[in-house]
Amino acid sequence: MAFFGSRKTLRHGTGPLTALSPLDGRYHNKADPLRPYFSESALIRYRVHIEIEWLKALSADPAIAEVAPFSPATQRELDEVVGRSQLAMPRR
Repeated sequence: MAFFGSRKTLRHGTGPLTALSPLDGRYHNKADPLRPYFSESALIRYRVHIEIEWLKALSADPAIAEVAPFSPATQRELDEVVGRSQLAMPRR
């Protein structure tokens, strides 16, 4: 069990934000293709994307007075945030 907490795991580019589970230990080569989709950093990226899309949808609905409609410039800025979050994986 010491292997999973050892520095050896960290040398493979994994850490708390990219870890999937103990699979990152012995089976790290087989789990690597899953990391962009199921790691903690993927959760963060997808959460940012969904939250921004939800906010845009709320702003576009005239029945929701609490969120004013966004200007085209604001829409573009939000789309850029989503684009940047898809390009970079957060690092600890």
